[in-house]
Amino acid sequence: MLFDDFERTFDEPKTELERSFIYLNRSARPAFAKVRKELERWFANYPESAKRQLKLRLREEFESAFYELFLHELLVRMGAKVEIEPNLGTRGKRPDFAAKLGGAQFVLEAKVFFDESTAAQKESKRNAKLYDAINEIEAPFFLAVERVICHSCMHASTRGVKAFLIRELEKIDPDFLCEHCQNHELPLLEFKDDNITMKFRVLPKSREGRARKSRLIGMTSNARWSTSETGIRDALKEKGNRYGEIGHPFVIGVNTIGELPMDNRQFHEVLFGTVQEYVPGDSNQCSIRLLDNGFWGTALNPKYTRVSGVVLGMILPWNAPRTNLVLYRNPWAAHPLYEIDWPIPVVEMLDGEKTTTRPKQSLGCLFELDCDWPGEFFSDNRNE
Repeated sequence: MLFDDFERTFDEPKTELERSFIYLNRSARPAFAKVRKELERWFANYPESAKRQLKLRLREEFESAFYELFLHELLVRMGAKVEIEPNLGTRGKRPDFAAKLGGAQFVLEAKVFFDESTAAQKESKRNAKLYDAINEIEAPFFLAVERVICHSCMHASTRGVKAFLIRELEKIDPDFLCEHCQNHELPLLEFKDDNITMKFRVLPKSREGRARKSRLIGMTSNARWSTSETGIRDALKEKGNRYGEIGHPFVIGVNTIGELPMDNRQFHEVLFGTVQEYVPGDSNQCSIRLLDNGFWGTALNPKYTRVSGVVLGMILPWNAPRTNLVLYRNPWAAHPLYEIDWPIPVVEMLDGEKTTTRPKQSLGCLFELDCDWPGEFFSDNRNE
């Protein structure tokens, strides 16, 4: 079994610092029970010789191991015969999967891309510790974190932030706030020390909501300048050069995990170049062109031709029927990808025009999951 067998009673939200597997393993919420049951089905189809290592990785590095488990299950449900870490390529390294489907054979490599820089990830972990401490406070309000500015690499004092909030929140009348304050009048609290500045907006909570236990922080601000396209290109370049000549069509799957899912326009620019508006020197009319910075280059300057296709999109343990996964075919591939019935949209460039082939069977149907699976994560009588 993938998950532990015990009676679960924990019905609280996941803490900011808690590992995904640990929370999935201990949550008693019905939706997560359905997720566990589904992942157990996938795990049962994984080769016995590789199960132990995958189970260890799911506990320690859940996101990357989960993505490999998903891709394996996808191939199996498509009817493919799958080999784990085949001995292919001219550089002595083993890709994740080789798949045989009818007369077609191709190689599939998995990569997880987190929509944060290394510095941003460190900052997120630092903030997560603060948020977990703040959520220990019981108060008849919600807080919206509007700004977090770190002044040093030192960790902020959770004790100092908690003491400040407890002191300031006690000064606010929850009934007055709920009945009389408009959005622009809601109290703004600012904590500042040598290490950090934090700004909080105090949000009203209904009388009924105050009787229920909930986290103090209702929302956080995650605004940042996005460099997703550049980051994904770099990840693809790393994988595209890793195995040398494979001799078969080579597909890279990138799970693009972020606060918000990326859209098809961003995916297209990752592969085929950034769309730029410009005015030619001999005209006063605006024109559009693609910059030569896409992963696959252009027809005149093709790049990474060993990569036959790329799967982009965000897949999570609970969104399989609703994921935005798309397969993009490389029009200049040295080993073109075979015509296969994929359960996700397939995009390709034909004579410079983008065409999209919709799947005959959706991913949800292939996995036998309803559109609203796994259901509500929060019971009706909660407000979290």
